[in-house]
Amino acid sequence: MRDALSSALARAGWRLDAALALAIGCLGAGELLTATGQERSLAVWFALALAVTCAAILLRGRDPLLAAVLVGAVWFVPGVVLGPRWGDAMPASPALAIVVLAYTLGVREPRLRGLIGLAALVLAMSAGDFSDPVPPFMFTVPAWIAGEAVQARSRLAAQLAARARELEQEREAFAREAVRYERTRIARELHDIVAHSLSMMVVQAGAGQRQLDSNPAQAAQSLEHVGGAARQAELELGQLLDLLGEQAPPRSDGGLRLIDELVRQAGASGLPVTCRFSGAHDELPHELSEVAYRVAQEGLTNALKHAPGAPVQVTVDAGAGEDGAVITVENGPPRGAASELQSTGGEHGIRGMDERVRECGGTLEAGPTAEGGWCVTACLPRAPAPSESHPAPPSARRRDSPHQVPYGAR
Repeated sequence: MRDALSSALARAGWRLDAALALAIGCLGAGELLTATGQERSLAVWFALALAVTCAAILLRGRDPLLAAVLVGAVWFVPGVVLGPRWGDAMPASPALAIVVLAYTLGVREPRLRGLIGLAALVLAMSAGDFSDPVPPFMFTVPAWIAGEAVQARSRLAAQLAARARELEQEREAFAREAVRYERTRIARELHDIVAHSLSMMVVQAGAGQRQLDSNPAQAAQSLEHVGGAARQAELELGQLLDLLGEQAPPRSDGGLRLIDELVRQAGASGLPVTCRFSGAHDELPHELSEVAYRVAQEGLTNALKHAPGAPVQVTVDAGAGEDGAVITVENGPPRGAASELQSTGGEHGIRGMDERVRECGGTLEAGPTAEGGWCVTACLPRAPAPSESHPAPPSARRRDSPHQVPYGAR
């Protein structure tokens, strides 16, 4: 489309130049036919100069400087050779061509080349006679200045168009990054919801299956816990769908109050887990409470999958004032047979916790303990860092830590 438009403009410019050259030629021919006296004796030379001037008009689209030099030569050199009579008998039609060429130099040529061409046109207009310098400059300089102004405006428009294209490309890149980030966030939410609930359901179902013959009442209780985990997963999935909808979902109570429920469910599945709260945890902002809840949830899920039978200690220490909260989930070495859930979940667990904690300006450390267990510690500031309001992609925000292990290892 752009190439076709450029080609159409080039054809239109060529037709305009041809019409202008024809008009100048006809005007000059009329002046020569009505010439008398001294003008008639120089008519042949004037005709040749007019022909070169018309050719220069046709050439101005390709090389304005060459066209100006040609016009300057055919009108200035004869004036130097023949003297004042050349200028006195000079027809008026070349003035139109000189004005057009001066404007073209300003529009299309760089400043230095334009000044060279302008000097040639001033010489052409003088016809070798500078006894009255006003007309040569009056017919050339204003037209050249006008052309310079048009060129500056066109250059500014081109720069603005280029900047607009850059901004459009940046907008598209930002949109792609936003979509990628949202997909990562949704995957993280689904992992937190599904992985924990399914782990609880599988563990409870396995316990119920083993106790079906020996202790039917306990087996029935395990199945009730399976149903409770399923209902909890359904509730959280509904909240996620509300979050993805047009209207924001109503905020639930602080996530710290739900940690007790997590501990109760994990204890009901046979996991020896304890929980300890300290500090003003009820005063934590909603966002930090949610992050603390997800950290505790993922820590308990990992203990269920990777350390069956190991004791787990959940600690929530919420400082007062400007201090935030420190959430620790530590389990001992596994005491039972390896769980079938150990290979599930991929690498989203610790990575998801790390992303959540860093988004609110906190830090996360996860790694093995000296006793052979595993410890996850999240430090959450009460006031999120301003620089974290627009988090960078996860790959750009990872930091090396002596306690950090490959994500896939947990």
